[in-house]
Amino acid sequence: MRSQVGLRAFITFLATILSVDLGFPTVDWQFIQNSKFSSAIQNSQALAQTPAEREAEADRLLEQGIEQQKKGQFRASLQSGQEALKIYREIADKKGEGAVLNNLGEAYRSLGDYTRAIEFYQQSLAVDRSLGNRKGESYVLNNLGIVHHHLGDYAKAIDYFEQRLTIAREIRDRSGEQGALGNIGIVFYSLGNYVKAIDFHRQSLAIARELGDRSGEGASLNNLGIAYDSLGDYSRAINYYQQRLPLARELGERHAEGQVLGNLGVAYMDLRDYPKAIEYLQQRIAIAREIGDRLGEATALGNLGNAYTSLGDYAKAIDYQQQRIAIAQQIGDIEGEGTALNNLGVALRRSGKLAEAEKTLGAGIQIWESLRQKLGNNDTYKVSVFEQQAKTYRLLQQVLIAQNKINEALEIAERGRARAFVELLMTRVASPNALTTITPPNIQKIQQIAKEQNATLVEYSIIVDSLEKKIENKSKNQNSIFGSSSPQVK
Repeated sequence: MRSQVGLRAFITFLATILSVDLGFPTVDWQFIQNSKFSSAIQNSQALAQTPAEREAEADRLLEQGIEQQKKGQFRASLQSGQEALKIYREIADKKGEGAVLNNLGEAYRSLGDYTRAIEFYQQSLAVDRSLGNRKGESYVLNNLGIVHHHLGDYAKAIDYFEQRLTIAREIRDRSGEQGALGNIGIVFYSLGNYVKAIDFHRQSLAIARELGDRSGEGASLNNLGIAYDSLGDYSRAINYYQQRLPLARELGERHAEGQVLGNLGVAYMDLRDYPKAIEYLQQRIAIAREIGDRLGEATALGNLGNAYTSLGDYAKAIDYQQQRIAIAQQIGDIEGEGTALNNLGVALRRSGKLAEAEKTLGAGIQIWESLRQKLGNNDTYKVSVFEQQAKTYRLLQQVLIAQNKINEALEIAERGRARAFVELLMTRVASPNALTTITPPNIQKIQQIAKEQNATLVEYSIIVDSLEKKIENKSKNQNSIFGSSSPQVK
C-alpha cells in the first residue's frame, strides 16, 4: 500500500492549463461530502496513534486531495492537503511532504492564487531535489511552467517545460514526456506559432494513446482543436472537441468538461452560430462557478462578451468584458487582462464611445509591451508574440482617426511598427534594464528625424476590427490560451 501511494503521490492531479500527469493509477477513493469529510478526519486522527497509522492516514488524505482536484473540489483538496502536510511533517516523512506541497500548489493555482502556488511548488521542488527524486522534480517543474504561462512569462514557461522534458526522457517516463510535449505546444500556441503547436500536440497524443492514458488523450485532442480553430479550420476543431467532451464526462473531469464546452462555444462563434455559441459558453460559466475555477469563469465571460459584440448588443458585451477584466486583475492573469482590454475596446468603438475606447486600448498596449519585456533576448519569441498583439495597435489607430487625431494615430502606427525592432537594438547595445526606459516616438520626434535625414515618410496601415478569442487548453493540464481571434476568447 505504501509503495503504491508513494508513487502515485507524485503524479499530482494537475487539473488546469497544461498537463496533468496521471500515468499511474490512483486509489479509487469514495468522495466524502464536506460535513462527513470533517468528521471522518477527526475520527481517523483520534484512532491513528502509531507512526505507521499516522503515515497511512496522511497517505489517505493525500490521495483524497488528488481525487478532489480531479472533481474540481479545489477548496476541499486544500483542506485534505493541509491535514496531510501536518502529519507528514510530524513523522518526518520528506517524500510525502514533497508530494503534498506540490498538490497544495496545484490547488492554489486552480483557484487563481499564483503567488501561493509558486510558493508551494518551490518548497516541493527543494524537497524533491534534496531526496534525488527526479520524477517528483519533473512534475513540479511542469507545474511551475504552467503558472508562469498564466503570468505571461513564456520564456520562463518554456524553460521549465524543457527541463521537465529532459528529465522525463532521462528516466524513461513516457507519461511525463507526453505532458511536457503538450505543454510546450501550448506555449508555442500563445506565441502564435500554431503549426509548431500542432506538431507538439500530435506527439503528445501519440504517446497518450500508446500508454492508454485517456485523460492525456483527451487533453491532446482539446489542444489540437484549439490550434486548428486558430488556423481557421473550424470543422476540424469541432471534431476534436467533440471527441474530447465524452472523454471528460466519462472520467468525471468537470474542469476539462467546462473547458471543452467553452472551446466549442468559440468554434461556433467563429462559424457565426451565435445562439449555439452562447449556449455552450453559459454552460462553461456554470461549471466554472460550481468548481471555483476563476480563470475559466473569466475566459468564458470574455468570450460571451465577444458573442454579444458580434450580435450588436454592446451594453451586454461591455458588461461581460468588464467582469472579465475585474477577475483577471484579481488573480493576476496579465495575458487575460490584455485580451479583455482589446475586446472591450472593440465593443466601445462600435458603440461610439471613442474616448473610452482610446483609453482602454492604450492600457491594453501597455500590458502587451510589459509581456514582451519578459521574453528577454529571444528575438523569435518577441516577433511571434508581437504579431499576435499588433491588432490592438491597429485598432487604436482606427479609434484615433475616427476622432480626427491624425498625428496621434501616426505615433501609434510607428510605435507598433518599430517597437520590436527598438527592443532588439536596446538589448544588444544597452543595459538589461534599459528596456523599461524606452520612450515611444511622438510626432515631433518623427518629423525631426525625417528632416535630419532629408526623407519623406509615408505610412500605410491596413486596419481590421478584430476581437481576441480565448481558447481554453487542457493538455494534461491545460487551461486557457491566447490566440488569434484571441485565445482568450475561446
